[in-house]
Amino acid sequence: MTFKDEFEHQWTRLSSFLEAEMIRCVHCLKPIEFETLETLLLNEKKRWHAAGQYQNAWFNKLSSKSPQTAQRFSKALDALCFERIKSSSMPSSAPMAGAVAGGAALGFGLMQLFAETNPMAKVVGSIVMGVGGAYAGNEFVARKKRSVINGDKRKYMRQLRDMGATLSIIAAEADA
Repeated sequence: MTFKDEFEHQWTRLSSFLEAEMIRCVHCLKPIEFETLETLLLNEKKRWHAAGQYQNAWFNKLSSKSPQTAQRFSKALDALCFERIKSSSMPSSAPMAGAVAGGAALGFGLMQLFAETNPMAKVVGSIVMGVGGAYAGNEFVARKKRSVINGDKRKYMRQLRDMGATLSIIAAEADA
């Protein structure tokens, strides 16, 4: 296996780990925190210089074969960092409140038409439609948040791919 191939295998594992962390944010509907992502990347970068790590064994082999390439690789690796992205603003909960009020009003109006004589049916109908409106509003807000966080994830993954491509080019120099 070439130095480039081995590096790309290592980088794929690193990228998958960071992507999994970002996917966790998407599922929890929490924004991707730049500082957390930077810390995770820093911890992963340390593996190339930590004894006992597969990445370190690869780096030592690279150093033995081509010290200049290893030095360039180490310098480029140390310089890697994410650029903070300008995230879209997260949606507010206002649509949910509107959906609850709209659902309750719709329920009350429908019960006015169909249950003229039973006041309890009007109350129950309003509550049921209000709960339905709350569910719809909550889904709307969650979908919007998921969309914003997924957009951020794509931007960070693009940066990670670019970082890996830079290091891959340097690793390939040892194969020449």
